[in-house]
Amino acid sequence: MSRTVVFSAYGGPEVLRVAGLEPDEPGPGAIRVRVRAAAPDGVDAALARLTALYEKGDLKVRIQEAIPVEEVARAHRLIETGHTTGKLVLIF
Repeated sequence: MSRTVVFSAYGGPEVLRVAGLEPDEPGPGAIRVRVRAAAPDGVDAALARLTALYEKGDLKVRIQEAIPVEEVARAHRLIETGHTTGKLVLIF
């Protein structure tokens, strides 16, 4: 039985737990990869903290405009002017 780090929710290190699991046998066209070392991405943890602040109402985000992705060039030009007064959101 190997020690495995598992998670069932998005988040920081607090959502990780160590479990003893028997590894599944790889299926057709699959391989097993052994990871010797890994670290959570700092960007993911920062995004989780920002999301928590926003959900609590402690972080206010001003959205200047929602722009269809087909107009991405216009959004880029707006950002380059340096005169935006809020975030530009691309709609896919």
